[in-house]
Amino acid sequence: MDHPVLFIRHEGGNTRRVDDDNSDGDYDNDVDSGPGVFSVTDEAVELLSEIEGDVAVISIAGVYRTGKSFVLNQLAGSTGGFDVGASVEPCTQGIWMWIVDREKVEPGLIPDNLTIVLLDTEGLASYTKTKTYDIQVFSLSLLLSSFFVYNSMGNIDETALDRLSLVAELAKFVKLQADGEEDAFQLQSFFPVFMWLVRDFSLELVLQGETITPDDYLEQALQLVKGDPKRVAGKNQIRECIRSFFPNRTCFTLKRPVENEEDLQDLSNLSLEDFRPEYIEQVRILIRKIYHGVKTKKLFGSNLNGAMLAELSKNYVESINTGGVPVIRSAWENVLEIECKKASAAAERLYEKRMKDLVADGAILEEEELDRSHREAEKRAIDLFRSKAVGGPHTELEDELKNAMAEQLALMRKTNRARSAEQCELLLDTLARHISDDIRSKEITNIDQLHEEWERVVTDYLETAQGPMKQQVLFDRRREFFSTARRVAEGIVEATKEAAEKEVEAIREKSKVDYQRLDLVYKTVDTEWKKSQKENQQLTTEIKDLDLKIREMAQAQAASLERIKELQQELTESQDTCKRVQDERNELEEKERRIEEELQAKSQAIGALEHEKITIEGRLRGFESKKKKKCTIM
Repeated sequence: MDHPVLFIRHEGGNTRRVDDDNSDGDYDNDVDSGPGVFSVTDEAVELLSEIEGDVAVISIAGVYRTGKSFVLNQLAGSTGGFDVGASVEPCTQGIWMWIVDREKVEPGLIPDNLTIVLLDTEGLASYTKTKTYDIQVFSLSLLLSSFFVYNSMGNIDETALDRLSLVAELAKFVKLQADGEEDAFQLQSFFPVFMWLVRDFSLELVLQGETITPDDYLEQALQLVKGDPKRVAGKNQIRECIRSFFPNRTCFTLKRPVENEEDLQDLSNLSLEDFRPEYIEQVRILIRKIYHGVKTKKLFGSNLNGAMLAELSKNYVESINTGGVPVIRSAWENVLEIECKKASAAAERLYEKRMKDLVADGAILEEEELDRSHREAEKRAIDLFRSKAVGGPHTELEDELKNAMAEQLALMRKTNRARSAEQCELLLDTLARHISDDIRSKEITNIDQLHEEWERVVTDYLETAQGPMKQQVLFDRRREFFSTARRVAEGIVEATKEAAEKEVEAIREKSKVDYQRLDLVYKTVDTEWKKSQKENQQLTTEIKDLDLKIREMAQAQAASLERIKELQQELTESQDTCKRVQDERNELEEKERRIEEELQAKSQAIGALEHEKITIEGRLRGFESKKKKKCTIM
């Protein structure tokens, strides 16, 4: 930051109207025209919010036109920056801020983890402002600082102490907590290191013939005045308040910077060579002393960063604008609440980023991996929250953070499962598509083939599928597969049934033809038998025997037909399983073979009968021949 910016602006009100001859800093003739409004500028808030580490605040206050801004410019490593003027009109309005660029100051003066913020306050006892306004600016400067420089000219005398009389009013304009009254001992731990910087100091630091230090000089000046209690009460009150409010105090004296009066009115435009060498050396020592003495700004034991300093400032300003006074504890609690909410938001963003990075580009996680990643991200987020959250413990905020992360996890789990289900469905569709094609094309004709193809699909699927839904999707598809398998099995049974019925019908047709043949033979034999009945009683008897045998064969044929019907009934009952159908088919073929054998045997029997018939006919012809011979002889 290469130049200062307005930090706290004041607009309207608190104007002091005095006569020209009463502009010496006396507050007795103040005319208050209204409270006016303080505000922390957006630019300052933005700059402070960019400071992530600890901050230390060095502020300077004093009667206007005493060279406060020049000292701060030196602390910033510059001869320009804060306005330094030569007229009686105050240069600084409100409170200005400058974040020190460590590269512009002596190396090693500022710790690496600390940022220095300089505050330049509007001069006290200005003829344009009231005492109330001065105390408000003075108290704001004290409350925000970790090192406070009170700047004055000349010596520490009664006049100088009287100009610091507003210290006696601090307890009325600053509270530790909203209820109750505070005293100096309660507030002193919240006030900064106090340095009284005496400019243009010309006295010799000698007391009773012995050399003393500037600190001794200050302590001597703060000794209570003896005398009439009523006459010295006001003087001693100022001394007691300074000693009580600022137990950690010091003093530093500076000689006149230049000899030339005109140069004194234009210090910001002078080069280092224009200053007195002893003054330059004193300033160098002053800067080192301030930087070595400055500490991180703390409240209630917690270090402040830039954002916290900005928020604290806004709380103090708001209290003044509403007609109250800055309440340290209330302002701090507001800062804590905001910082903790920021910490919670940062932790939640960290969690969200880490979890979203896991599923970048549509990646799918197993439930165990998602839960493990959640636990790791949650731990990091909570660690970040605890490291950034000021004060504590913050159990309620931490629980809210955990709930927010749990909600994000639930949403992520839902999305992850949806992605897993979609991918698994698509994968199964791709892997199992050929099964439906093979069923339609009759390449799969039995349950075993179907089961083998499905198991191959399942193996490939489990090797490739990802996410928590792969088992559920597979389970749902198994049910579809079993339904398909049942339809295939029913089709196979139906086809087997049709084939068996066709085979039975073929057997029936063959048996019918055989029966017709037997019937024809029977009729032929019967005719022949009737013709020969008259001729030979013995032949009749034999023919009767033959007829009996033929009837027995007919009965056997009928039994065969009945057996065929029984086989058909048994075949119908075998539709439930293919194996049973096949077994019965084999049995049926075996029975058919036996029937064939029976029919063949019967055919052989018929052949034997025909042979016997021929024999009988031969015998009959022989008998007739013999009969003719007998007739001829006779």
